[in-house]
Amino acid sequence: LQIGQDNQEVCTRSHLGHLLKPGDLVLGYDLRNSNVNSTLLDKMKTDRIPDIVLVRKVYDRSIRRERRNWKLKRLVQNDGDIYDSSSIGNEFEAWFFNFLEDLEEDEQMRQKINIYRDNTKQQAVCSDDITSDFPRGPSLHEMLDDLDLNADVEMIE
Repeated sequence: LQIGQDNQEVCTRSHLGHLLKPGDLVLGYDLRNSNVNSTLLDKMKTDRIPDIVLVRKVYDRSIRRERRNWKLKRLVQNDGDIYDSSSIGNEFEAWFFNFLEDLEEDEQMRQKINIYRDNTKQQAVCSDDITSDFPRGPSLHEMLDDLDLNADVEMIE
């Protein structure tokens, strides 16, 4: 628990119970220190209000990047650079990696986006205990082969 400076214990109930194990990182709302103007919340007994409302499990980004065997196509601007300014480029990259993580977790979102197999990375054969908790991500049949339109192949009749 890393809320504020104190190390006091908090109690909560969550819909994420089947996903969580001791030591996992989660995002949530701290209701103990929030200023909520709600008549419904005022009517509730204080012992029935949870200390924290958990929203989402957070996974290790470095491991997720290593095991990601797919990619998205992007448009390129100005001599191969996506952005000229480094601060805008860093902000865009952070946003882009967050977007990739959302794609891994949301199957309905993946259905609307073309995802390509990354041939530079190999498909994982066996899964460790570390990576078994991670979202599955797109399966092999969801990915498209990378099509090269510049490759001129003769057609045989």
